[in-house]
Amino acid sequence: MDGPFDAAVSWFSSFGYFNDTGNRAVLAEYRRVLRPGGRLVIDMHNRDEIVRRMTPAPFGIVTQVGDDIRVDTNAFDCVDGRMETDRLVVRDGQVRRSHFSVRIPVITELRAWLGGAGFSGAEFFARNGKAPSIHRPRLIIVATA
Repeated sequence: MDGPFDAAVSWFSSFGYFNDTGNRAVLAEYRRVLRPGGRLVIDMHNRDEIVRRMTPAPFGIVTQVGDDIRVDTNAFDCVDGRMETDRLVVRDGQVRRSHFSVRIPVITELRAWLGGAGFSGAEFFARNGKAPSIHRPRLIIVATA
């Protein structure tokens, strides 16, 4: 789609699945399709809270609905800044395994990436509208084109 658009939304951790070059290209494409003054809203994991919560060991989450089970085992790679998730799903007696890798940059990186993509500014919030902190798991970014 070409736009121009007034706003674009990247909701619930849909940003970060590429390498750094690819992730910066995604931001540049958002900027390209937004009109001047348009807004990009990104909802993502807060890296600082993940590091606090996941240190020193990986953690798992088990979800069961009826007879279906999903097990996510998560680990954070501090060198690459990536959340690595191995998922096992058992549904109707069938087992399916998958792997997800999401880059979760720190706020200073995000600010630089957005500036490099042509955004004029960005504000960072926790989901409750307060300042991000190591105790708030989500990060909301509002970037202005």
